[in-house]
Amino acid sequence: MNPEETDEPSDEEMVLWLQTPEGIAAMRETMRKTVAGEFGEVDPRLLEMAQEGLKKHEAHDTAKEVKGRLNALREKMAAPWEGSRWQHIHELNEEMKELMDLMLELPEPHRTTLMKMTVPLQQDLEELKKTF
Repeated sequence: MNPEETDEPSDEEMVLWLQTPEGIAAMRETMRKTVAGEFGEVDPRLLEMAQEGLKKHEAHDTAKEVKGRLNALREKMAAPWEGSRWQHIHELNEEMKELMDLMLELPEPHRTTLMKMTVPLQQDLEELKKTF
């Protein structure tokens, strides 16, 4: 058998695959299993790398959730409200508080990026409160 004719991907192919949704999911699952001890005892440096990798993935997921909720909040602020104006403003304010709490838990650069997106919404919300 010719060593060049293997089914193993090249390093370049592996790097490209790890950038796909499937590759990212596989790596995330491997990190989760490593941290959970499913592979037995591993080198402490490898365990630390897996823990850090999971933290980065979780931060990315939270940032993505916050961004989606900010967009939904922006749409809700622009839409006509149903019911009492006080209730509408109260709901907007509560959602903003929840989003701020989530953002404060995020590491940089996610926190700053999302906070910059939030400032105009906060200003709009303050203007809405003044009209109440």
